[in-house]
Amino acid sequence: MNYVGTMTGTSVDGLDVALLAVEPSAGEREGIPLAGRDSAGEREGAPLANREPSGRQPGLAIVAAATVPLPPDLASTLKTLASPGDDGIDAVAVADAELGAFTAEAILGCLADWRVAASDVRAIGTHGQTVR
Repeated sequence: MNYVGTMTGTSVDGLDVALLAVEPSAGEREGIPLAGRDSAGEREGAPLANREPSGRQPGLAIVAAATVPLPPDLASTLKTLASPGDDGIDAVAVADAELGAFTAEAILGCLADWRVAASDVRAIGTHGQTVR
């Protein structure tokens, strides 16, 4: 199964995009929920164990990775919003929408470069950007 993860850092110089391949555990392949989850997928009292009974970790591989430069205007806005200053709730809302759109475009561009169909990606995780 393929997954995409994204993150920007405090330098706000680019969006890191990674394509990950995850090999499910034997139990997951057979439809058995992970330890620590009931049959509906709800968390039980025990900590989630990502190990098969043999103790082997399910496979995880970074298939591809890239850093996509942020547009200068967006990077500048994010840097401003990370610095102390006046309440900028309107600017945060606009920057959030712009970063979301940029992230989507960057992921699609990377997938095209890597020759991976979007339909072959099970889920996307994105960190977002820390602001004040």
